[in-house]
Amino acid sequence: MSIMYHIKSGNKSISVMVRPIESSKLKFLICYASQKGTAQSIAEDLVEQCENQKLYNSHISCISDIKKIEKLKEYSCVIFVGSTTGDGDPPETARKFMRELKESITKTPICWLHYTVLGLGDTNYTNFCNFGKTLDQTLHTGKAHRFYNCGWADDGTGLEIVVEPWIEDLFPALKNFLDSPEAREKSFTETKPKTVEMSREVEDVCNLIPDVKVSLDAETEAKVNLKYLDSVIPSLHLPTEGEVLNHSIRNLKFPFDNTLTLPNVPVTYLIAEFLDEPLEICHKDTVKKLSSSYPFIASDITSCYISSFRRLTTADAVKQALEISLKSTEKEKFFYEPGDSFGIIVKNKEEEVNLLLNLLSLNKNADLHLKLKVDQNTSKKSALVPKYIPSDCTLRYLFTYCLDIRTIPKKPFLRALVEHTSNEQEKRKLMELVSKEGSDNYNKIVRLQGLTFIDLLLLFPSCIPPVSLLVEHLSRLLPRYYSVTSSPLKSPDAISFVFNVIEIPKGDSVMFKREGVCTGWLNSLVMSKSTETDDLHVELGKMSLDSSNHNYEILIYFRSNQNFRLPQEINTPIIMIGPGTGVAPFIGFITHRKIQIQCSEESSSLVMVLFFGCRHKDRDFLYRNELMSFTESGSLSKLFVSFSRDENQSEGEPKYVQDNLILQGEEVIELIDKKNASVYVCGDAKNMSKNVLDTLINLLKKHLSLSDVDARRYIAQMQLKNRYLQDVWA
Repeated sequence: MSIMYHIKSGNKSISVMVRPIESSKLKFLICYASQKGTAQSIAEDLVEQCENQKLYNSHISCISDIKKIEKLKEYSCVIFVGSTTGDGDPPETARKFMRELKESITKTPICWLHYTVLGLGDTNYTNFCNFGKTLDQTLHTGKAHRFYNCGWADDGTGLEIVVEPWIEDLFPALKNFLDSPEAREKSFTETKPKTVEMSREVEDVCNLIPDVKVSLDAETEAKVNLKYLDSVIPSLHLPTEGEVLNHSIRNLKFPFDNTLTLPNVPVTYLIAEFLDEPLEICHKDTVKKLSSSYPFIASDITSCYISSFRRLTTADAVKQALEISLKSTEKEKFFYEPGDSFGIIVKNKEEEVNLLLNLLSLNKNADLHLKLKVDQNTSKKSALVPKYIPSDCTLRYLFTYCLDIRTIPKKPFLRALVEHTSNEQEKRKLMELVSKEGSDNYNKIVRLQGLTFIDLLLLFPSCIPPVSLLVEHLSRLLPRYYSVTSSPLKSPDAISFVFNVIEIPKGDSVMFKREGVCTGWLNSLVMSKSTETDDLHVELGKMSLDSSNHNYEILIYFRSNQNFRLPQEINTPIIMIGPGTGVAPFIGFITHRKIQIQCSEESSSLVMVLFFGCRHKDRDFLYRNELMSFTESGSLSKLFVSFSRDENQSEGEPKYVQDNLILQGEEVIELIDKKNASVYVCGDAKNMSKNVLDTLINLLKKHLSLSDVDARRYIAQMQLKNRYLQDVWA
């Protein structure tokens, strides 16, 4: 069957007979917008699944490579996979595209575009999947057509709960669309499908031998030499061999028969080669060479040293909070404003790196010159060595600075690990976790209980994957971000910040006690130079400049897209809401405004109100002396503090910041509505920020007699005008 097309050009008209193109040969694009690599990983997996569905003409691209919207005309349809970052922001890679898209649709409709969107988000944040939803709305406004319903995946409950069925149902919809006249009208020339060498077995269903035991027999296990590991790395307090062999994960009763539905084995695409020569690497120089690959980077990488620190909580506080001051060795590169955040280039704990090297039997190769390259025989499209991996490195450097060895394995990684597990019973357990039938167990054991890659290797000692597979699947070790508590007017070449030392206890899926990657590292640095006291404040001097103490050097950079800043107008009233370490940027705000007013010749009627909360008045009231001093001097107009766990607290006293907001509701709404106050919220996204938002909406309804819809519109208008700003984290 052929289709006749009539084409007009001026006064001339010609007819062209075109043979319809098979759906498998029509070009379509999978376009990802990724911040931490999750959206990219899903997009790459989707390309592989398309090949298995005999849809050979899929193309993949980062959204940042789409310079002009018209480029999308090359494709029959576009599948967008996009994550949301921060509190509803687009990934850095998508910002230019969104500006171009919004500008383009004001001039010309894009009715030629057929699309769908898989949005990734987290319901712990207020604006769930905001980027994906904004992209969908913008495309729809521009007259583009959805060929398949959009999907919104929640990392708070498990992305795979939405992603897997969405992709499963995508293929029939995609094939139907590619068979439609709309798709074929966009393709006048026939494109030959790319030949794909399938170097792996495609498994849809895996039939296992029927006599595999559900409970693992210790006598048939691969040898678990944990006694040796514990003697080599005693500080980690590793589990005993008996604890491993009898662990509940290895002995789960799986309520299914021996037939498991497994995903396909991911395509491998890298080769790792060790050269028989040691290699020394200058970490600082390497980081600076790769600086453009860091997310949100808006400054040069700057070298700092810890000049002082103090403990802000008592020894019996639920969480230990430390304030650290960093001084720059490169003052000419040091520019910031109060409220800004910065990234610390972190490193994995040395003992955990040594543990991983031992578990993989790679100690002898740890310091040899390692070269990574793309396998020329791979069927993976657009295969590249990750940009954040140095061209010349060692395995020890890779595990210390580049890869997150505490990655919680996603299903494609687990599926790949099955192929490198020699013990049949361990292999069975991994298959159960990755199977469609084992989704609930995966969600509970791996995702919710935080089973990391290292924990998995301890539990399944016969699993020994190659280095190349780890580079393909382990997440990047990302910088950790903190808000400055200082003001450049007081400390132009230094910043201070506060953090809780994260403690992760031994648990069902956590095989040994550990601290947060960054907070544990910082805590070990300062505590090694101090003595234990409750009111600790230590001036450390230039530790990092001593060559024998090179590990004390801290490399940082300032973030882009800094919106959490003071209003330009000095007399704009400010309402600050920040329990716990959420108070951090507000210390900088108040300090900055205080100095500005002292230096100003004009009179000021500054109004700054702070709502702060903590657990106990006498244990974790952060910056208590400073806040009292600010209040007494008039720099802070009003301070409202709540204590959530004080035993001596009277009934009815406020426990949370939102309780004080309700008590001061009339004044708060007057400041917002009559005085044009700006509202800043900083801290926990999981509960606090949502509760604060709901409280303010209820206060607007009560004191301004607004409906729920109008109250929400009121807040939305404040957000558009940068009068309601949030700096929150999950």
